[in-house]
Parts: sequence; C-alpha cells; structure tokens
Amino acid sequence: MFIALIITLAIVAAVAAGFAVGRSAHDNLVARVRKQTAEAQPPVEGRYSADLVHDQPGEVQRFFNHAIAPDTPFASAVTLEMEGQFRPKPEGGFAPFTATEILSNEGFLWEASVAFAPNRTVEGADGFGAQGGFTRFYLFRYLPKVSASGPEASQSAAARAVGEFLWFPHALLPQAGTAWSVKPDGRITFYREIHGWPVSGTLTLEPSGAVRELVMARHRGGPDKGLHTFVVTVEEYGAFARYTVPIRVRASWHSPRIREDFFIATIKSADYR
Repeated sequence: MFIALIITLAIVAAVAAGFAVGRSAHDNLVARVRKQTAEAQPPVEGRYSADLVHDQPGEVQRFFNHAIAPDTPFASAVTLEMEGQFRPKPEGGFAPFTATEILSNEGFLWEASVAFAPNRTVEGADGFGAQGGFTRFYLFRYLPKVSASGPEASQSAAARAVGEFLWFPHALLPQAGTAWSVKPDGRITFYREIHGWPVSGTLTLEPSGAVRELVMARHRGGPDKGLHTFVVTVEEYGAFARYTVPIRVRASWHSPRIREDFFIATIKSADYR
C-alpha cells in the first residue's frame, strides 16, 4: 500500500512538472512575440498624405483617407484593449472575454481571459510573428485546453494579422508592400505577404471609405478544420490618435448554408506609438 502511494505521488508530481514546463514554454514564447511585436519599426516612415495613394483607384484612396488623417505620424505599433463575447463551438453559448492585443508590422499578440463559468476561466494567447502562428489557452493557469501551431495555424494567424491591419492601416499602404485592385462590383481587394505568408482579402466600403465588411480565407481548427470563408462585419467606428478605426466588430465563419457568429468585440482603447 505504501509503495502504491509513493508511485501515485511520483506520477502526480511528474504530471504536474510536465504542466509547469509546458506553461513556462508558453510564457517564454509569449514574451518573445510581445517583444518582437512591440519593438517593430513602422511599416512606412514619415506621415500620412493623400499623395501616398494618388495613383490608386478612387475606392482605395477613400479607404485610406477615411482611416488616416492628413499629417498623422506613422506609428510603430498599437495596443488595443477590448472586451466582448466569444463562442468556440457553434452549438455552445457565448462567453465574456477581456483582452489586450499588440499589433505591428511584425504580427500580433492577443492575450485574453474567457469566463466560461464563474469558476472556469480560460486564459492564454493567440500570436503570430517570424516564428509562425500559435494558439495556447489554459484552465487554472497550468491545464492545457487549446493548443495549435504548425502550417495551418500559421496561415490562419497570418490572415488574421493582415486583416487586423484595419486597426493599423498604414501597414496596408502600397509603400508597405500591399497590392490593391477594384472588383467590378466596387469592392476592393488587397494582397500582402507577412513573414512569407501570402494573404488576400476583400473589403466592402461605405461611401465615406469606412469598411463595412472584410472577407478572407482562413484555416479553421476543430471538427470543421480546413480553409473557410471568414467575415468581419464592422458595426461602429471611433477615432484614436488621428486614426479612424473599427470599435465594434462581429466575426463569423460562412459556408453556403450558414453564417456562424463566434466573436463580438468592442475596442475600449487604442494606444498608438
């Protein structure tokens, strides 16, 4: 009996040590991505002028002239504080979350806490940078709940990074390496690479140049894993440091039959630096 107890305790200690090592590796990765993202150089040097897009189609000019006020100095990064609701499974309900995100030309780091129940809060991070993309979330700090990395996670994260340049719009300027075109229906499309990952998307604009909808292809995990249509609907705009950016958005996965909303967020602050 005593020997069995010793063996059981040894197994428990080994499992606990494994969880601690895994969490330490996660914390180190997050610190590295946070540093890379926060210390990035601006995607374009100088200040904004409409002359930067004078050779682009009128729709593209309207997008940039709405998003960035004249003579705005180009930031090297932005930190977003947000809150909202998240639904990881289509058959489940929404859970409230709070999050902080750092976004720059190098990628992003989204650190969030999701309260699925009073005593069941999951916390962790999504990120993308030179090392690729990752998702890691934990229950009670050490118990892994979600973990993803590799090519599919990196494609999805790269698409997210470029899509979220709606909050960092000068990273979408032609001078930052973005190619723009206009569809016959008036929507505008962009193509940009980030750390070797090609990303394209389509924007539907309001007459003012504000984005009403972003559509792009992203890999999705879970039972429906694979490349899916990802849609972000912008419901409200706000101004921070001479950038006019979305402050309320709704994200969804689309298929020919359904629209599956899974993410609703309100931006509380945007700190450009």
